[in-house]
Amino acid sequence: MTKPHIFVTVAIPQATLTRSSENCPKPPLEPNLAAFLAALVPPLSGLLFLRIDRGRPLVRFHAMQSLVLGGAVLTGYGLLLGLAALLRDRPEVGAPLTLGVGALFVAVWLTVWLVQLAAALSGHEWTIPVVGTIARRLLTHRR
Repeated sequence: MTKPHIFVTVAIPQATLTRSSENCPKPPLEPNLAAFLAALVPPLSGLLFLRIDRGRPLVRFHAMQSLVLGGAVLTGYGLLLGLAALLRDRPEVGAPLTLGVGALFVAVWLTVWLVQLAAALSGHEWTIPVVGTIARRLLTHRR
């Protein structure tokens, strides 16, 4: 003897997904704190905050600037490694040149990064030369 099969249909309401900034919930962070966190670990935090915070221009600007700055730093680091590889056969020239350029690169990057963090925390849109211009252009093209 076979048992009767009972099927139950459950209606699950579908959530409507929208890209409108008016319908997106606001994160519980103040804009300056969110902008600071967006700039904290370039480019990862910038990418994260671009995805989760769509409504606040200050946060989006610092997130995009962090993303572009992180890409520029990674590119510069790759070029520095390439320079070191090219000059490995000439250690008397390559070592001091690579160390000097590397130290200058790190000093400039740390200074720019710390100023960006301070500006974000104070609620200002400090535009990093070249990087900030690219970030602003990318933000206006994404709308």
